Amino acid sequence: MRRAIVTGALVGILLAAFLVLPSFSSTVQATQYSPPRADRFTTNYPPPDATTYNAQWVQELGDYGYTRSSWVNPIAKFVTNSKMPADAVVSCFGHGSPGYAFFWNAVYGKTCIRADSGMPWPSGVNTTWSSSLNETSDLWDVRLMMFQGCWTANRYNSAYDYTSLTEQAVNYKGVDCAVGFTTTITTGYAQYWDYLFWYKMANHGVQNSCIVATQLTYVKYGAWGGTNNYAIQGNASIWIVPAAYGT
Repeated sequence: MRRAIVTGALVGILLAAFLVLPSFSSTVQATQYSPPRADRFTTNYPPPDATTYNAQWVQELGDYGYTRSSWVNPIAKFVTNSKMPADAVVSCFGHGSPGYAFFWNAVYGKTCIRADSGMPWPSGVNTTWSSSLNETSDLWDVRLMMFQGCWTANRYNSAYDYTSLTEQAVNYKGVDCAVGFTTTITTGYAQYWDYLFWYKMANHGVQNSCIVATQLTYVKYGAWGGTNNYAIQGNASIWIVPAAYGT
């Protein structure tokens, strides 16, 4: 695929309510930025508030050499269509269920990313602004994709030919490595684990960062809180430092 090289240094924590909606209608062409781009998508409603460590994430990914942005309460279609195709690193922190990642927006309500377009839309979801990961542009440029939410590494229904979000990302869309969870994860534990994981990625690969984050979360709380049930799809030894796109 022929890609454009674009320079830029946009850093910001923005509210999705102010996004320009026409850009959601179709996926953007894959573009490699210099420095590589990293985006974080979080929700602060309904609980848990996943935005606790957004500022630290922005600082850390900048230190790692990325052009980085943090988006609070985005719309799912914005995440998959306007941002993911040109990202090197993606962090989604919010609610999940087998095959789905959920976001909430004050204007457009609850939206979701579903792994496969054959899966039903969950109750209460704004389907107009939700999206299907299998229908996005190829994501070959994504080096690491994190789905920090309950059940995000599980399939909606294993009896059918559906994938989990992490399987879809790696096996069909070209992401080098994706991380999700196979059970529920407790709010405070999940926040602390997420903070530790991205901090450790400064000088560790994905698998070692997961191990250290899990161990230190247990040290802090005296329990796992579900954080020991992470699942890695793809290249578990991949690093994101120095800053680079996927291969």
